[in-house]
Amino acid sequence: MAAATWAFVPQFGFLALLVATFIALLPFKKYELRAEFRGCDETGDQWVSLVRCCTKSECRILKGVYSSAQ
Repeated sequence: MAAATWAFVPQFGFLALLVATFIALLPFKKYELRAEFRGCDETGDQWVSLVRCCTKSECRILKGVYSSAQ
């Protein structure tokens, strides 16, 4: 988005860059619960994201899920 704006309407390029950066950071999540998926083919083992969250209270819930799974 920002690169196209910069190419065709240079006076709005920096504003488009700021807007695109803000939009890119909106879905950012701080905590994540992942599981290891053991592949049975040549791709090998992979980590898969199960749940993402932002707050510490949600993180405590994820830690409880993790400890009960072990």
